[in-house]
Amino acid sequence: MAFEDIKVRGLTFAERGELIKSGLDPLYTPVPEEAPDTERLLRSRELAQWIMQRIYGLTEDEINAAPDNDLMEVALDTMRFTHEKKAEIEKN
Repeated sequence: MAFEDIKVRGLTFAERGELIKSGLDPLYTPVPEEAPDTERLLRSRELAQWIMQRIYGLTEDEINAAPDNDLMEVALDTMRFTHEKKAEIEKN
């Protein structure tokens, strides 16, 4: 799948479990408040790469060729959709 063809969605239960196991889920393994900004940025980029490879099936070359801001936005939207769906389920 090419980056341009991605349709943003939330993570499935199984995918979220794998994300938690990877140590990259921002809710379960947040970057400490006192961590330097570079550590926060690197964690965000690791999370984005994990999402692009494991959820959307992009290769490392496709990730590296994608516009940085667009790729980060898709990853952020993926997490936002995941959390919104969880909040919606908990509300009902």
